[in-house]
Amino acid sequence: MQIAEQRQDGVDVIAPSGRIDTTTVGALDARLAPLLAAECPRVVIDFSGVDYISSAGLRLLLLAARRVQSTGGALVLCALGE
Repeated sequence: MQIAEQRQDGVDVIAPSGRIDTTTVGALDARLAPLLAAECPRVVIDFSGVDYISSAGLRLLLLAARRVQSTGGALVLCALGE
């Protein structure tokens, strides 16, 4: 899995590509953790390049959403596949 990252207008955009599963979820978590640790994080995760996401990946997203919600930030998921 590869992860592209950019910042636009105060919003961090993360774009993983490939599979998000038990072997790759740690890399995504490592990239997201510092962004979500901000005082009021604003993060977009672009799933246009993701082929597959396992329950481990879904768990990471759920925990990330809870973390952001508790700080008053925003987490947006976009380009989700079927």
